[in-house]
Amino acid sequence: MAGIYDSRFRITGLSSGLDIDSIVSQLMDIERKPITQLEINKTTVTTKLTAWRELNTRIQAFSIKNNALLKESTYQGRTATSSNSEILTATASAGISTSSQKITVKSLATSHQIASQSYTGGSDVVGTGTFTISIGSSRFETITLDEEHNTLTDLKNAINNSNHGVTASIVQQGTNDYRLVLTAKSMGSEAIISIENNLSGGLTPTFSTIQEASDAHITVGSGASALDIYRQTNIITDVLPGIYLTLKSADETKPVTVSLQNNSSSTRSTIEGFIEQFNNLVTYFENQFFYDADSGETGALFSNTSLMNIKADLYSKVTDSIKGMGKYSNLGELGIGIDNTGRLIIQDDTLLNNALQNNMENVMDFFTNKDYGLAVRVKNYLDNITDETNGILCTTEETYTTEIEYLDKKIAEKEEYMTRLQSMYYTKFAAFEAAMATLKSQSDYISQQLLAMHNNPYSNDQ
Repeated sequence: MAGIYDSRFRITGLSSGLDIDSIVSQLMDIERKPITQLEINKTTVTTKLTAWRELNTRIQAFSIKNNALLKESTYQGRTATSSNSEILTATASAGISTSSQKITVKSLATSHQIASQSYTGGSDVVGTGTFTISIGSSRFETITLDEEHNTLTDLKNAINNSNHGVTASIVQQGTNDYRLVLTAKSMGSEAIISIENNLSGGLTPTFSTIQEASDAHITVGSGASALDIYRQTNIITDVLPGIYLTLKSADETKPVTVSLQNNSSSTRSTIEGFIEQFNNLVTYFENQFFYDADSGETGALFSNTSLMNIKADLYSKVTDSIKGMGKYSNLGELGIGIDNTGRLIIQDDTLLNNALQNNMENVMDFFTNKDYGLAVRVKNYLDNITDETNGILCTTEETYTTEIEYLDKKIAEKEEYMTRLQSMYYTKFAAFEAAMATLKSQSDYISQQLLAMHNNPYSNDQ
């Protein structure tokens, strides 16, 4: 706020002829130099604080990617394939183990279907009274038909409008030949439809089976040791661990090979995210430790030793080899190295893909081993420096914040002093002007007297 002070003290140099405002302004500019330096210092510290907070943001982003490497699910993606998708398809859940198995689909699970005798149409009266459906041992709520709702269509609608375990439809078989068909919603030999019919006053429906209820039948393996498996559904989830089978058709002559392989794409994506965020930190370090010899320009945190230590520690945690780690002891053995700019880079795709396809358990151990895993080491270090009480990120931010608060206080104190000083200058110049005015008045009086004496020819005689 240079040059902005209380204008009430300003005076003009009418008596002295001096430009007092200009003189006071120049004096204040000289006195303001300490404030200017404080403001420069505050700008410098504020720039450092902003840069340090950016470090915290980048550390958090890196931590998120590192933590993803600690999750078991990162390494448990699998893909199941079927050698004949017309007979069955396969999908995989999480897990690491890989395998293959022969499956023969001997029969599909089917739903029980029953059909009524022939009606001339949906408007035919079936009667009034009660109609109860059971599926196996499950008995559903009784349906009641009255005089206003007593047709074949009314019965179909009443069944479908409530959960009675079956789907009802009216199927035209021929001219004036309509049948009420009930299909069990569940499959398998236990889902048998049974009807308790207490309708009267119309053509009461009687049913006969048009499709038997049967279980799915598959064999797992081949030869005399093959296992016979029966299920009441065509979606089988509990035969091959981690594999869901969807049966499409049956053919005893065509065994299907179901293969389970590691799906390494998600693991690789997680590793690439880790590399990306580490390299973002490298870029940050470059910007902070930047130095231009010609201009003398440097990064905001050029000489910050804490930042230097963080950089060195992170490189150590990420790139050091750890003995006793099993198959992989460093990133280089996974095909990941450091380029000439200090950034992580995938140098050997084949090596990395081979590790992910064939040695996923070893890759997981390399990152997640509770004692030596790379991601574990990194997490422990990041937790330490980001600790809200003693972590270097927090304590350094507090130091910068405290310094800015101190500078703000000193600047405010100096500004108050400058206001008082300006008042003092104007007070002194006001006194000076008053004295000058008095002297000028006296000088004018004496000059007037001398002039009067000079003009009076009799003044010497007296």
